[in-house]
Amino acid sequence: FEAVADKAGNRWWLWTFLGSDTVVFLIDPTRSTRVVAEHLGIDIDAGSLEPGRRLLVSSDFYSVYQSLGALEGLDPLWCWAHIRRYFIRASDAHNQLQDWTASWLARIGSLYVAHHARQTLEAGTTEYLRSEEDFAGILGAMDAVRKAEAKDPTLHPAAAKVLATLDREWEGLCRHQEFPSCHWITTQQSGLFATQQ
Repeated sequence: FEAVADKAGNRWWLWTFLGSDTVVFLIDPTRSTRVVAEHLGIDIDAGSLEPGRRLLVSSDFYSVYQSLGALEGLDPLWCWAHIRRYFIRASDAHNQLQDWTASWLARIGSLYVAHHARQTLEAGTTEYLRSEEDFAGILGAMDAVRKAEAKDPTLHPAAAKVLATLDREWEGLCRHQEFPSCHWITTQQSGLFATQQ
C-alpha cells in the first residue's frame, strides 16, 4: 500500500452494480449513500427521481439501500437470501430454534423453487398463470405464519427479532411477485442490482 498524505486508511469498499448487459465494479473509501446515488444518477436532496423515471434496486437490507427505498420512484427489491441468513443466525446462536429455522428455510426454499419454475415458463400460458398462483400461495402462507408467530407470547426473543425484521422488510421481499421477470441474484453476486424501467 502506498503512503499518501491525508490518507485515512487502507480499507476501501468494492461496490458491484449489475445491469442486464453490464457489470460495474467501483472501489470507494466509503459505504455511503453517495456512492450508489452518484452511480445511478440520483439527486438525494430532491426526495424523488425525475418525473417518469423508475428504478428497481435489488439488494440486501443495508441502510444505504433502505434510505434509497424511501425515494419516490425507486422500488426496493430485497434479497431472500439475506433474510434467510437471519433465520440461520438465530438457530446458530440458540439450538432450541433449529426446528423453527428449518421450517422457515423450507418455506423460503419453496419460494425459490416457485420463482425458478415461473422463470422457465412463457408469460401468459396456463402453466405460467398456475405458477403465479403457486408463488402467491406460498407468499400468502408465509405471511399468515409470520403474523401468527409474531403474536405468540412464548416465542423466543431471537425468533421474535428475526420476525420483526421480516415484517419490516416484507413489502420489498414480496415485490418479486410484481416483477416476475427480474432474476434473483445469488449471494455470490451480492451487491447492488439496478434496472431502469
